[in-house]
Amino acid sequence: MNIFTIFWLLLKMFYQLLCSSFSLLTFIFNVFWLTCNLASAGIPWVLVCLLIVCVASKFVKLKSPDDKQFLRLLTIAGQGLYPEDLSFWPIAHRGVKKKERSRCITRGYRNVLLDAGLTSCGEIVIINRLTLEKASLSGSIALHTLESLKKVNIAELHPMGKHFDPEYVYTLKELLDFLEEQRLTVFLLISDNSSLMLQSLKKLIKGNPLFIQRIVLITKSPIAIYQVSISVVFVSKEEFNLHIAELWRNVGVRPIVYNVNSPNEKRYFQKTMKTQYLTDSLRSEPHLLMKA
Repeated sequence: MNIFTIFWLLLKMFYQLLCSSFSLLTFIFNVFWLTCNLASAGIPWVLVCLLIVCVASKFVKLKSPDDKQFLRLLTIAGQGLYPEDLSFWPIAHRGVKKKERSRCITRGYRNVLLDAGLTSCGEIVIINRLTLEKASLSGSIALHTLESLKKVNIAELHPMGKHFDPEYVYTLKELLDFLEEQRLTVFLLISDNSSLMLQSLKKLIKGNPLFIQRIVLITKSPIAIYQVSISVVFVSKEEFNLHIAELWRNVGVRPIVYNVNSPNEKRYFQKTMKTQYLTDSLRSEPHLLMKA
């Protein structure tokens, strides 16, 4: 490539840059002109600004996680657990006890939803509100220390607890140790969206590469979504349809429906909607009933 060719390419790039800059300036001028006209017509400035924000939000959004990487997380790469396998679809709801996790694993299911909260001493623990209520512990997780929660035998709270070995509250670090030994994907729902919780999560994620390989983080807080990468949304089965699914997928978010427990509903979401679902019972999976 000679010097004249290089010069011509540089000149062409400079011309394209000027054209793009001119187009941008023209767009800004037109928006400003439209805003002034709307304001002069008696439309409040607040409404005008809201309109501009709505239009800008159509073009500016957070970078979505790589879809292929996320699919590898859901499918547990190397385990052959893909949408063609029926065990890909269900997500076991709150399989916090070792007995329940073992049952999921032995039956070939690899997706579990767990609840996480922050204790008063700053430790992230795997426990949900219902467990606290059954243990006669009032208030939120943030009102209790890790030491007090560790005294609770979770197995005793189960209707058939006498048949289970003693089980105690896991910390998130202990859960990560467990995931090193088991091929399991955890959907982790955080109930505490405080700045301290998010800082603790960021620190733990940074120091544990296994976290982003095996855990899908879930939160109801829009603010938390902007601080920690979220790529899944849970939608009620009554409100879910193909249009809703397409809207979420177009912005890089994977929808999951809840709670789906009957065999017919599960078959519908597997075959028609092609959507994963949250379930309270793995015994009602359609392919298991057919085998029986």
